[in-house]
Amino acid sequence: MDYKITVVIPIYNAEKWLRECLDSVSSQSLREIEIICVNDGSPDHSLAILKEYAAKDSRIVIIDKQNEGVGAARNDGIRSARGEFIAFMDPDDKYPDKDSLSILYQAATENHVAVAGGYLGCMNENGKQIPKDRSYFGIDFTCEGLVQYKDYQCDFQFSAYIYNRAFLIGENLFFPTYSRFQDPPFFVNVMISAGFFYAVNRMTYIYRIGTERPKLNSKKVFDLLCGMSDNLKRSKKEGLARLHYLSAMRLLTDASYLVEGLTDDEAFDELVWNYIKAVGLIDEDLIAGAGYALPRPALPGVFARMIDESRQFRTFMKHKSARALRRLLK
Repeated sequence: MDYKITVVIPIYNAEKWLRECLDSVSSQSLREIEIICVNDGSPDHSLAILKEYAAKDSRIVIIDKQNEGVGAARNDGIRSARGEFIAFMDPDDKYPDKDSLSILYQAATENHVAVAGGYLGCMNENGKQIPKDRSYFGIDFTCEGLVQYKDYQCDFQFSAYIYNRAFLIGENLFFPTYSRFQDPPFFVNVMISAGFFYAVNRMTYIYRIGTERPKLNSKKVFDLLCGMSDNLKRSKKEGLARLHYLSAMRLLTDASYLVEGLTDDEAFDELVWNYIKAVGLIDEDLIAGAGYALPRPALPGVFARMIDESRQFRTFMKHKSARALRRLLK
């Protein structure tokens, strides 16, 4: 079969949602699809479910491998894909209707683009759709048509798009193998390389929120800082002020709280140092020149806490008991 789209699904401990996901993909009205399921070393019953579905649908291909992370799993799917286009699906998500892939494929091929996509919807843990502002993360497709990425400059919602496989391979566009925040650098690099995409004025993907997520550790936060640094560097190089501003804000808010939450981790000092280096990549002139402004003071919580502790230490050192202790230690 000549596949029009390959859907790549990385899977790790997804048995709770996997059947709903596979039903959503396999029931698409576009029948010429390949479904590559990359079992990333799941210790639960995910592999058994995949084998059950593959026995009934020859379009399902299983890649069973040792755990290497979602980025590496998606890259394995890209390299193995035979479809003209590639879509990415997570095993706890689904498509909003049976025509999602058909509409995206038609939009991409009729308009001769490497990338086509719509906007993302949300559902709760029980699968009920949740109303969401369409301008979420800067998305607002109020009409269909070609969009220049320089006029868009968003780094999220990559799964609501399809990508020409030959374009990805030819431009060497793969996911960084970070354990966290690997999607935004991939999406940004793809969009910059493509230059433009076709926007479809409809929801093309539903993301499930509220599912159990793994606890963060220093490795995941290190990798998150790497991913954010990648986007800061690329947006500065390309002069994409809005993207640079969005990346800076995420670093100064979300990443700051995550670093601060690991104060008891033995790698905390190194985390803070990496955070400082990432903050140093922010180009405030680029941001200000486009009319954006970082909050003043743009003081991440981790630094506020360090300053507060420093003040407490200085206050303590002025106390007479501290002076007496210093005399004893001489």
